[in-house]
Formats: sequence, structure tokens, C-alpha cells
Amino acid sequence: MPEITKPAHAVLREICMDSRKSTSDIAKAVKLSRGTVQVIIHKLETALALHYVPEFDLSRLGFVLSYTIKVKLRPGMDIKRLRKALEESTPVQFAAVTKGDFDLFIFVTTSDPIEFIRWENKFRAEFAEMIATWETVHVVFNRLGFFPVKDSAIVGADVPAEQKKLLLGLNGNARISFTALARDTGLTLAIARYQFRKVLKEGYVKRFSAVLEKPPTNVNLIVFVSYAMRADHEERSRRARRVLMKENEFQPTNTWAIVAETSGTSDTLRLGSFESVKDAYETLGELDSIYGGPEFIRNQSAIVVDVLVGAWPSRNVDLGKCYDMTSWRKKDE
Repeated sequence: MPEITKPAHAVLREICMDSRKSTSDIAKAVKLSRGTVQVIIHKLETALALHYVPEFDLSRLGFVLSYTIKVKLRPGMDIKRLRKALEESTPVQFAAVTKGDFDLFIFVTTSDPIEFIRWENKFRAEFAEMIATWETVHVVFNRLGFFPVKDSAIVGADVPAEQKKLLLGLNGNARISFTALARDTGLTLAIARYQFRKVLKEGYVKRFSAVLEKPPTNVNLIVFVSYAMRADHEERSRRARRVLMKENEFQPTNTWAIVAETSGTSDTLRLGSFESVKDAYETLGELDSIYGGPEFIRNQSAIVVDVLVGAWPSRNVDLGKCYDMTSWRKKDE
């Protein structure tokens, strides 16, 4: 993965860790002048298309269930029609055309299983002539990373009206000033500040972060992993986690954007960014070898060709500070 300069890396990480942090506070944290940090932020925004977003607690918004879907499509798929239907589907937060073991990847959040079944059946019926196979995997626990949430999901969430206005404003630009936020939401400045504190207290937002809509990597890989469980599986998994956490000192993004525990036809979901296809599959090979190779681990993987809905969740954060690594680090220290 390419590297960026040490100062740019430090500033990018501060923004991804807290995109509402003031330029002055970032400057203090990275020990640079405010003017220098302003220039770096502008360059990062231009080069990487930074999108400042909240990392929501989906369960607090009422989305207690998350699913990923991998689809094999028949030849002659109508991408334009697919994109329109997926964009208009409130439960769909991310979707991408892929090339590999599956042709379409979809991430869906819902408030209950009936809502999901209704959406799934309707979508499959509408695109029956295009769908060869459809496989749904339940996301049980998202260990690392997040998918940004569409505005339509917030509109449908069970959240008080003024807080909903605030969340929508922050979802458009989490780094927005309170003055601009009040103007855009139609709230007074005092109410905007008050509701912001309420939003944090209620736990709707885990942190304010940023995603890189133009990540400087060439290959985005999606992998569904299934294991042949053995007595030493957890010990092997601890070794694999060291690989998942391994990063170059000044690489611009976390290698693994998402790692989630799943249930159904796979045990783990991973989304990673790499410099090349060769790098991506060499990393998979390294992970596979830890589990004993193809006899004991099976991957279904695909390279992202085109994002249809949402944004690839590429960013640069201190994983140990953002996520609970207790179980990952047990016996590793």
C-alpha cells in the first residue's frame, strides 16, 4: 500500500478519529502550526475526497439486524436499473458490483426480520431474470469498521424530530460548524447545540469520522470466510488477528476496512484495500495458511468493480482505540 508523508498521515488519522476536532486542536495534537494543518487538510480533502460522517450505533437508531448478500448475476445485467432500485431501497446502505466468486454485494440494515424478508422477496422478484443465485449472511457482530448510513435510513429511524434534523445535517457533513448546522436544519443555534449534546448522550453516534471516497489503493476486496472448526481454532484466530492488524507506518488507510463475525453460510466477513490483486491474494494466502490451508478454510472473494450505493468505508483510525480488542489481544501480549 502506498505511503503518505508523516505530517499528512498524522492529520488524516486525527480527522478520522474525530472529524469534529478543530483545526487548532489537530495542530496541537500533531505539533504543527494551524496554517500548516489547514493546508494539509485542504490537500487531503482534494486528493482523497474526504467525506465527514458520523459512525452511528445502528442499534440505537433502531436497526438491530444487519445482513450482507452475495449475488451471482446472469449475463446482460442492467446496471443502471440495479443502481436505481438499490439507491431507492431504504434498507440498503451499501452495494457494489464485483468480479470473482459473486457479482453483486449488498449490505442491508433493518429493524426486524419481517421487514428484511419483505424487502428481500420484493427485490428478488423484481430482478428474478437477472439473479442466478442469492445468498444472505447475517452480520452478528461488527468487530472493525462501519458502513456510512444513507439519509433515508435516518429519516425512517425512531428518533425525536429535532435530533433527526441534527443527525441528517451531520450525516451530510460531520465537520460542519454549529452556525451552519443551525442554519441548514432550521434550528436555533442554542437548540442545535443542545440537541447535539442530547444526540451524544443518547448514544446515536459512536464517533465522528471520515471516509476516503477516493482511496489511494487500487484494489478493494470483499471476502466471506468459512472455517472447519477445530479444537485450536481460537489460537489460530489470534495469530490471524495479528495479520489483520498489521499495517505499514504511514499507509493512508487501514488495510481492513471491516471485519465482522457472521452467521449462516460464512463465519467472517472482511473488506480490505490493497495496492494490487497480487497483494490482496497474498494476504489471503497468509491468513489461510494460519488455519491450515484449503482443507480447513474456504473463501468466497470478489474485487469491487463499481460502487452503486454508499461509499467504500476506507479510512485511517487507531483500531485499538476505536474498537474493543480485548478478545483479540488475549494471550498475544
